Amino acid sequence: MSFYETLGVDKNASLEAIKQSYHKLALQHHPDRTFNANESKDDNKNEPFLQIQEAYEILSDAHKKKQYDVQIKQQQIANNSSISYHVKLTECELIDTEKDDSAKVVSNVYEYP
Repeated sequence: MSFYETLGVDKNASLEAIKQSYHKLALQHHPDRTFNANESKDDNKNEPFLQIQEAYEILSDAHKKKQYDVQIKQQQIANNSSISYHVKLTECELIDTEKDDSAKVVSNVYEYP
């Protein structure tokens, strides 16, 4: 399960949306709220809360989030998963132009940041 799924947010969610989801889930799954006096404290019962904390720690930090997104993308590529994005050409950066022998532009190569 991805950190986005853990927090129930979209990959493009704002920091505010990530914070709101984290606070809601942290309160809901906090060990002090879910502890039953008739049961012994078990590390497995803390697992959802710890996963929520870890997801928030990564997704709330822009640098860590970017690294995580790259890691996820690399895993998808390694698993031969198909990735499809719909972007506007204006959102891309021209990185190369291919020309034929008469200097006529044959194709342009764009990169999405």
